[in-house]
Amino acid sequence: MILTTERLRLRPLARDDLDLLATLFSDPEVMRFSLGLLDREQALEKLDRMLATGWDSFVVERIEDDRFAGICGLAPQTVDDIDEVELGYRLMPDSWGRGIATEAARACRDHAFETLGLPRIISIIEAANVASIRVVEKVGLRFEKETRMWERPVRVYSAAKPTL
Repeated sequence: MILTTERLRLRPLARDDLDLLATLFSDPEVMRFSLGLLDREQALEKLDRMLATGWDSFVVERIEDDRFAGICGLAPQTVDDIDEVELGYRLMPDSWGRGIATEAARACRDHAFETLGLPRIISIIEAANVASIRVVEKVGLRFEKETRMWERPVRVYSAAKPTL
């Protein structure tokens, strides 16, 4: 399934996207709020894990120039012994500050609720990652709690499927 927005095309992640992901995951700015930079082999391992989850991970491309902007999608996550579905994204620095993360995250949020019928989604963000917090708040996720994951404090933001 391909998701489209006014400016973006979100196409399913594929194994052929290794070069794109290797570039993304090796960028120090992109990986600042992460567990560290990934080399090509580690990027391939992560790509294989993302594909194996069975959840929807997308390559984000700008429609105007077909340029790779980053990735966005949904992935299983366990937070405080509760199975959740996390909305996550990583963008190349040349796509920052343009509303692209918000647009992609909104498309994935809508996909989660409208297509997949999920009752709830979360995002896990470090408190210092102010830009990412702004993105999830713009797409309707709200601060739920603080907890620890990956041996560091994080914040959990959540949204429930809207009811009619």
